[in-house]
Amino acid sequence: MKARQIACLTAAFLFVTLLFPAFSPASASDAGFYRVSGQQIVDPNGDPVVLKGISFGNTNYGNPSDISMGPAADHDAGSYFELAAMGLDHVRFEINYGLFEDDNAPYQYKQSGFDWLDQNIQWAKDAGIHLILTMKHPQGGYQASTSQMDGPDDGGKSLWVGEGYEENQARLVALWTEIARRYDDEPTIIGYGLINEPVVPQKATAQETVAQLKDLYQRIADGIRSVDTNHILFVERLLTWFNADDYNATDWNLMGDMDTLFLIDDSNTVYEFHFYEPLSFTHQGADWLPQYEDSDVAYPSDTVVRYTCSDWSSKALLQGQEVRTEGEWTYFESEPITLTDRYNFLQLQAAVPGLNGGTVWFDDLQITRKGSDGTVTVVEAHDFADGLGQFGGSYFQNGGSAQWDDQTGHGGTGGSLRISGASGSWDNANSWNQVFLDPDCTYQVSGWVKGGNGQQVPQVSCLYAEELWRLNEDYLRYMLEQYLQFGTENNVPMFVGEWGFHKNCYDKGAEAYVRDLTALFQRYGLSSNYHSYHDSTFGLYLAEEWQERPARNETLYDLLTRYYGQILQGNSILYGAAGDGQVTVYLENQDPGLLLVTIWDENGRLTTLQTQQVETRAGYTLLPLSGCETDARLRLFFLAPDTFAPLSPSWVTPPAEA
Repeated sequence: MKARQIACLTAAFLFVTLLFPAFSPASASDAGFYRVSGQQIVDPNGDPVVLKGISFGNTNYGNPSDISMGPAADHDAGSYFELAAMGLDHVRFEINYGLFEDDNAPYQYKQSGFDWLDQNIQWAKDAGIHLILTMKHPQGGYQASTSQMDGPDDGGKSLWVGEGYEENQARLVALWTEIARRYDDEPTIIGYGLINEPVVPQKATAQETVAQLKDLYQRIADGIRSVDTNHILFVERLLTWFNADDYNATDWNLMGDMDTLFLIDDSNTVYEFHFYEPLSFTHQGADWLPQYEDSDVAYPSDTVVRYTCSDWSSKALLQGQEVRTEGEWTYFESEPITLTDRYNFLQLQAAVPGLNGGTVWFDDLQITRKGSDGTVTVVEAHDFADGLGQFGGSYFQNGGSAQWDDQTGHGGTGGSLRISGASGSWDNANSWNQVFLDPDCTYQVSGWVKGGNGQQVPQVSCLYAEELWRLNEDYLRYMLEQYLQFGTENNVPMFVGEWGFHKNCYDKGAEAYVRDLTALFQRYGLSSNYHSYHDSTFGLYLAEEWQERPARNETLYDLLTRYYGQILQGNSILYGAAGDGQVTVYLENQDPGLLLVTIWDENGRLTTLQTQQVETRAGYTLLPLSGCETDARLRLFFLAPDTFAPLSPSWVTPPAEA
């Protein structure tokens, strides 16, 4: 957006707030700070608020040293006005330490980074938006995933282990202290998110594992509080953990989700979690999570997404016989499996008890269902032609790995699942799927296997689930309540720092998902933040953050404005002709006040802010508006004393002759 356009937008908005102060929306420049009160976040007046916002990514995945080459492309001044018109109140402003400090000059802070942040604070003020500053990429590396901890550059391990990790932690504490020192009296900032999606090394116990993060959080908090007692701290739970010695030996049973939440010693802290439940829906098509890349899940549906199971007994195929292949592909097939009072679902596994460090390959694994009429249906199949797909789980007691082998496939083509280096008695790779048994059907597992030093037993776990959650509102409610319980027990506020879904979800029930989830946020008074504004897969603008924003993703925009910001959009409140640049708006039985009109071009960019004084209390008021080119879209807000609200359908009604 050109500088002249930005200046015009800012001037128009300030015109509203200065000329009609009684009708002005709450401004981010108002004196006072947001703070914690029991389980609530309250505004500077002490009134409880439910925050609704969106993330600005600012190209945080890299390590940008030049603002113009990265973060500046993510958003502009008009973006803040756009969010205000959607009914959002804050931006979760993600930052990379590299904007403020270079690795070759630690503790020497770059003014260019702070100048850019100052500019964004001013843009946010102009639009009445607040900021939550969040450390997305700390010294030591981007966190968020165990896979990031096993890459050639060690991902984010360097914040926790290895040479220099203590210095990286010290630099992170110092940087947060410097940020807080500079902005301690800035009310546009709601608070500071200390680390995004932290991942720590696995220790002997859950308590020791969590203590690493708790200790670093406390040191950051103490540094901030030494210079700033005004702002809220946002402390996110531990996302996951990794084995610092052998990534493949990570113990995923070390703790449950609720064990990852903990308190720090600070009374003005909000406790954060991210909500992408279930990943099989929200991340279907995500190429960075192979187990969900081929997911095809609709919302709502009968898909089972969670269960409780106390009986983990397993039934080995071939009655436990060894499959010795002598280096050749060997076919196996199980006995028929039926629903019993002991088992009600199956989970496919490739088990290698007694492999003794050798290598074994599996291919063309499948489960078939035979109906009462004799019809046979394949209900799950894995040919490993393009990767492991849904066969992404694994458990190894003493080392070992499950990998895709693109050179070795049954029949000499495609790929296979290769397990090597394992030596435990329960080692296996497994499918992420569960097949729930129909009482009138029988099931069989089959496939091909070769190689190995010991026995290879392709196996299906036959399990009994006492409770099932299918993909619907009840499941979303259940999962939210698990986290909210922590807030209730400790009398602290909870915050959904990220929620969202992949673009592949739009034709899989995204509207119902947004409707149900945001209704739950409202029911529980739960502040939240959509991720993200400018992102190639989850974004309101579907492009990489460093690329110029394309046309807006109107499907997502409509969902967020309808259910999240709860502000009506576009042509649903547009009457009259737009092609000649004139539009007539009909207001029925409206109290006196000020009409604020925002006009957007065909690319979804905010181009104009207009105001119209409304005098009439009853009957119809006809307001001609100019500047509406063909395909322009209007967002109308009514400013009455002490309110700033979108127009509802009953307020914008054409007369009978219109």
